[in-house]
Amino acid sequence: MYRSTATHTHLPSPNDQNVNVTNFSTSWNDGLAFCALIHAFYPEAFDFGQLDARNRRHNFTLAFKAAE
Repeated sequence: MYRSTATHTHLPSPNDQNVNVTNFSTSWNDGLAFCALIHAFYPEAFDFGQLDARNRRHNFTLAFKAAE
């Protein structure tokens, strides 16, 4: 499900969109990595393909609501 090396993790996401996590700060700052993580467990919660990295607040709000 998750592929990882010492410095890189690829989170699963629909349509094979790349969500690469290389650290715990900038890799998570647009909310897409968090959304990909939540979407892996709750794919029916939202349409990952409609997310936009420029809309950070929406991405985080969506992920936190789905995770509740």
